[in-house]
Amino acid sequence: MSTSAPLLLGLSSYIFRWAIGTPSFQPLQPLDAFGVLERAQSLGVQSVQFCDNLPLHRLHRSEWQRLLGVAAEMGLGIGLGTTGLDRDRLQRYLELGAEAGTRYVRLVPGTRDGSALEAAIRQILPDCHSLSVGIALETHADIPTHQLAMVVQAIADPMVRVCLDTANSLGQLELPSAFIPRLAPLTVQIHLKDYTVEPMEIGHHITGRPLGEGKLDLTMVREALLASGSRPEVLLELWTDPASTIEATLAKEVDWIQLSVAKAKEWLQGFA
Repeated sequence: MSTSAPLLLGLSSYIFRWAIGTPSFQPLQPLDAFGVLERAQSLGVQSVQFCDNLPLHRLHRSEWQRLLGVAAEMGLGIGLGTTGLDRDRLQRYLELGAEAGTRYVRLVPGTRDGSALEAAIRQILPDCHSLSVGIALETHADIPTHQLAMVVQAIADPMVRVCLDTANSLGQLELPSAFIPRLAPLTVQIHLKDYTVEPMEIGHHITGRPLGEGKLDLTMVREALLASGSRPEVLLELWTDPASTIEATLAKEVDWIQLSVAKAKEWLQGFA
């Protein structure tokens, strides 16, 4: 077992999907970036990765500086995530990442074309080196994990690694027991997310569960990371199905977050 310092726990902003709101779900008082930091501090985690549901590049410069200051006062790290291969957008996120002191910007490729992905990452690679911020390509339903790994291995640069989401690739009909051990050596971030598969009259429904209450084999995940020697940023995420009302949905989300954070802290003790 590793004798390194224990891994720290962070939250993806998608864990607050309903509290932040979506185009079709609008709470009366949507959570903003500062509210997310307050929630994170109250839950006793160490960082927040702000993803596409709270895109930080849209903040006014003064608000961005204030966010950095508030996070520093709270003792919280700030991570960033974005989607797509637009070079200007990627460069902007690398710049913000450098200011926030993050090691890797998480990127959802947004394409099934491995060649296009590799070309776009090679184009932005000089900026990664000049800013000392890498790109962590997230496993996602839009690209098979073996193709993502091939891009990372072809570029063969430590600035390009993997953000390993434990559930997204179910959309490619890939099981975590197959892709997690294979990708663990390339992993610098992990989105820890549990799931279940519910039978329907025709087919099956894949949905989320609080961490430790679904089908994700947490022991397998930890053993794969330990065997690979990876020490990734651990970021908790959830798929929380909505309830019958806005109020019930928000309450369910709070409950699932609390359960999942407690389980994640317990799971992380195995890395100490």
